[in-house]
Amino acid sequence: MIIGLDGYQLFAGATVLGALALSWPAWRIVAFLRDRYAAKRSSELMLTVGAIWLLQAIVLASALFPTWGLVGVAAAVMPFAAWRIALHIGLRPALAAARIRPPSRLLLLRVFGFGRRSRRLLDLLGTRWRLLGSIDLIAAPDLASRTVEPSTFLEFVRGRLSSLFIRVPAQLDDRIAALDRQPDPDARFRINQLFCSDDMWREAVTRLMAEASLVVMDLRGFTPDRRGCIYEIQTLLDMVPLSRLVFLFDRTTHLRALETVLGDHWQRLDVNSPNLALREPVLRLIDASAGETKVVRRLLALAQAPTRPTLERVQ
Repeated sequence: MIIGLDGYQLFAGATVLGALALSWPAWRIVAFLRDRYAAKRSSELMLTVGAIWLLQAIVLASALFPTWGLVGVAAAVMPFAAWRIALHIGLRPALAAARIRPPSRLLLLRVFGFGRRSRRLLDLLGTRWRLLGSIDLIAAPDLASRTVEPSTFLEFVRGRLSSLFIRVPAQLDDRIAALDRQPDPDARFRINQLFCSDDMWREAVTRLMAEASLVVMDLRGFTPDRRGCIYEIQTLLDMVPLSRLVFLFDRTTHLRALETVLGDHWQRLDVNSPNLALREPVLRLIDASAGETKVVRRLLALAQAPTRPTLERVQ
């Protein structure tokens, strides 16, 4: 070779130069998608499916162009355009109904450190509950792969993830006020997560409890050493009516410790607790040993059922 490079080195060099040349346009596309998502002109599901459609259209266009030219490109792009139009028309009635229906707010609390089953529970809840309303949770690594939004990912790439953390009460006020309660263009509601410092998570979760239509606390893996979970259980009894509270458990739950925490705190409920005047208080428990699918079905039934004065134990 005249320039002293073999074929492999030329190929590698061209690949690197091409990647560098396209890095800025790619970055701008990511920022554009982030802005569309933030403006509720798209959802994460629509972005994902749209990217698949577009990729297939580009591949088909590149295959048809050598033979058919621009006609082939148009033929490859037309299905993508038709899908977008049909999607917009088909979702319009569902979106209109979602906007006028009072949304349900689910607060999902959990024992940190059990990522696999927490992710499965959130996946199933997200598929079904988000047609009814939003899901709130405290951000943690166990669910990071299921709750990353375009803006969060961009801040991570830029090394600014720490800017998302709530460190002072004023930041918490702003984040609570900015929680997304409106449906996306696909008529689904969003998952809201709060990144909190060690000094702020208690106040954050307390504020979320007060706004929730239903609080689900996943106590699988609970032990007496889980001081944060004990605080949440006690605060739930003080703040949330039992009719809006559900606990999940299975064989990994230390039931004796849970019964002790519940019994001890029930004897010293806050004077303003909505549960203080209940004549026959019964806490709703769901055994999750049978699988998350049955748990989610039961939660959806509870959310859509009228509130009753007492609650039953669900197996």
